[in-house]
Amino acid sequence: ARPSEAYPGFGFIIDFVETPPDKLDSFFHTVSTITSDLRNKPPTADELTRAVNPRVEQILKARQTNEYWLGHLSSAYGDPRMLDLIRTSLSDLRAVTPQDVQAAAKSYLTDEKEIRVEITSTTKPGPTKP
Repeated sequence: ARPSEAYPGFGFIIDFVETPPDKLDSFFHTVSTITSDLRNKPPTADELTRAVNPRVEQILKARQTNEYWLGHLSSAYGDPRMLDLIRTSLSDLRAVTPQDVQAAAKSYLTDEKEIRVEITSTTKPGPTKP
């Protein structure tokens, strides 16, 4: 998900896959099934834990690097709201409930807001060079 920093209420959520063209319909069907399921019922506690914990671990690990702090603090230079996001990102993530996920799915993961983009090649890949 990429919310707009300039326009409240705008942004995008993206799913993508590299797959043979004949498998694209299966990909789109799977995504539609998942989003429909999330709109109709919240994820289980176990599903939410399995989704949140890797992200929490990723943030904790990243916070041990200068790259994380340079990237995040440099964006706060132009937008002081980023400081609050840095401070609360872990507690916010840990506070997400299954009902929050379902409400977000009902709001953002609707068929009316879906845009499908297919980028395919018309040439077959040739042999790779060593």
